[in-house]
Amino acid sequence: MNQFDSFAAGANVHLLTLAVFSVATCLAITLGRRLRETPGEIKMRQAIGLTGLIVWGGGLGRRWLPGSFSIADSLPLQFCDVACVVACLMLLTGHRRAHAITYFWGIAFCLQAFLTPTLKQGPAHLDFWFFWINHAVILGGAVYSVCVSRFRPRWNDFLFAAAAATAWLCFLVIFDVLTGSNYGFVGNANPGTKSLIDFLGPWPGRLVWIYLMGLTALMVLWLPWRFFHREPSASGRCAQPAI
Repeated sequence: MNQFDSFAAGANVHLLTLAVFSVATCLAITLGRRLRETPGEIKMRQAIGLTGLIVWGGGLGRRWLPGSFSIADSLPLQFCDVACVVACLMLLTGHRRAHAITYFWGIAFCLQAFLTPTLKQGPAHLDFWFFWINHAVILGGAVYSVCVSRFRPRWNDFLFAAAAATAWLCFLVIFDVLTGSNYGFVGNANPGTKSLIDFLGPWPGRLVWIYLMGLTALMVLWLPWRFFHREPSASGRCAQPAI
């Protein structure tokens, strides 16, 4: 087995992947800012969103192939699954609620996938590319939303993202209990790789900590805009309408 067959957090392939993501995101943001409020920026943003949806669909289709499907991990129920679709819709439409979910969920819930990914396949496998492209769209979309589209979270955006996260978490807990799955990492199982979940105690008690930590992370992402940001003037509104 060569180094491209498997993946381990902290290994060279992981660090190289993070470097490539950082460079690609910086390039997209730089180009987006130069083209802001022009047809070129809209076309570029929508092309990224459409590509993200195609890759997301390809990854889902691969999991549903005969012999690959498992109710435990083949359904698109992870927070990152939902966040990826919403991030693509944000890039395609500029809807304000899509901006809110992408910003809050993308950073609060999906950042850990970059630091302690549960991925085990290396670059020699398609799953590696599906995983990283999907997560790059999520986190890169969150940064693009703020830096290029000039999304500025309001209190109502925080409430919407928190309410949506609460509802989805409750659904996942019920689904995991009924099926023995671990979607959202809120089931009675460990992720399989070392992560923050290992330090939160046994299930179901750790569900309280997971929820409180998630809600705190969302609040932390909103607070800087509450205390240090002034509402932009009409001339400084989002490059694409945040409906």
